[in-house]
Amino acid sequence: MDAAASSSATITCAKPGCGAQTTLAEATYIDGCGHICPDCAGPLPAWWDDITAPAADPTTVHAKVASTA
Repeated sequence: MDAAASSSATITCAKPGCGAQTTLAEATYIDGCGHICPDCAGPLPAWWDDITAPAADPTTVHAKVASTA
């Protein structure tokens, strides 16, 4: 998926057999699976919205890109 994709972009649920359409803003990302729809995600724990993703380290990203060339 394009890293610059809008949160309103429509995606298909990645859970096998589901196929529901949802937006990135409504989807839940599961590592190793992809974005799943709210129905497949089920009820999220109360602390879910307190999680913040770690900031990307641009020096690491550039090092990985440079090493694959």
